[in-house]
Amino acid sequence: MKTMKLGDQIKRVSEKDADRMRKEGWNYCPKSEWKEKVRAFQKPKEEPTEKKKGKGNPKGKAKKNK
Repeated sequence: MKTMKLGDQIKRVSEKDADRMRKEGWNYCPKSEWKEKVRAFQKPKEEPTEKKKGKGNPKGKAKKNK
């Protein structure tokens, strides 16, 4: 997979398509740019939830009384 950019449009394409697009005027760009500008918007944002406190022993085992 390659990341290609033309103007402000960014796409992830296969190696085969990247060669064709390069001839059409597209340029390679870093994958990190795609992650920030494209993929981040497509993911649904999860609302932060409150963490629940665990009960008892943190290892998950009950204490043995002697």
